[in-house]
Amino acid sequence: METGGKGNVVIVSDGLIVSIYEPYGIDTVQDMISHADMLLYGGNQEEALQRYREIIDNISETQSPKTYAHILSSMGNAFSTLAETKDVKTNLNKAIEFYHKALSIYNNNIVVDCQSLYNNLGLAYANLYKVTYEKTYLLHALDMFDEAAKFEMSDENILCKAAIECNKAKVLIALGNKEAARPLLIDAMGEYENQTKACSIDSSPYKWADLMLKLGNLYLDFSLIDDSEKNLLKAKCIFEEALEVRNLESYPMDYANIHKSLGEVYTYLFNIKSRHDYLVNAIEEYNESIKIYASDTSSVKYAWANYKMGILYMWLGNTEEKTKNRIKAKELFEKAAIVFNKTDYAELNRLLQENITI
Repeated sequence: METGGKGNVVIVSDGLIVSIYEPYGIDTVQDMISHADMLLYGGNQEEALQRYREIIDNISETQSPKTYAHILSSMGNAFSTLAETKDVKTNLNKAIEFYHKALSIYNNNIVVDCQSLYNNLGLAYANLYKVTYEKTYLLHALDMFDEAAKFEMSDENILCKAAIECNKAKVLIALGNKEAARPLLIDAMGEYENQTKACSIDSSPYKWADLMLKLGNLYLDFSLIDDSEKNLLKAKCIFEEALEVRNLESYPMDYANIHKSLGEVYTYLFNIKSRHDYLVNAIEEYNESIKIYASDTSSVKYAWANYKMGILYMWLGNTEEKTKNRIKAKELFEKAAIVFNKTDYAELNRLLQENITI
């Protein structure tokens, strides 16, 4: 039958239309992928995963390897994004599994630019290190970023190159090889500086703010290598400018993330100068981010913010109102420990328990 389209299947029972659907042709599959991708980019990862699974169940890897691999890669992206809010270790391992499956299909069947896939796989490994403290994950991440850098990049794709350089530099810093990270960060900062000059807050506010956030994080990373105070103050100014666009009303989660980054800036500044106002400012910035993160007290971001702020209160207790500030720190560590449990975050939980008992 035709019902405003071609080849629709109509299921009827005693005159009642039970269902109308279109058989899975390539056009239908592409429409479904587009819908699932929109769900993923819109922040609805779990529903996106459900849609991707429906497509996977109804297409063949041998018939359309490129499409099949794209879906697997997208599922990896969904699990990576989910890991930002819950079940970090579990979701990152799932993401890595799907990324490798996608790479296997691409390598065996088609010649395709896998730059973003290698980059995302490297990020998944690097993020696993943050919760496990297992150095092997950093080495895997480094390998993946090296693979991503092998692909030729056009001038239009220059920010992808900068992103890969930045990601690789972070891993090198974590491995203690700051000098190898230096030229990568300098090159990436140059590219983002050029892009921000070519963009304006008036004509493209969202793009401008996105570039500013990435540039601010680059200066934050570079402060670990050279001119620490100068680069931290530069990052501070950039983050504060970005808040002109990524404000609480329009972009609450971005607003929270920026204040979290400002908390990091002030924490590093305190480590350099031991100024009381830097310590107080760091606490205020993390506290501002927690106001948003607290909408989901089981989220990883909420736990990290509590953990970092707990350390700041411990430091504050070394100079004033020791008992009061230590009690506050203990409360924050306990909140973080609910999320960072012994099963999925063994090392983090151990560190938290040590602080709780001090």
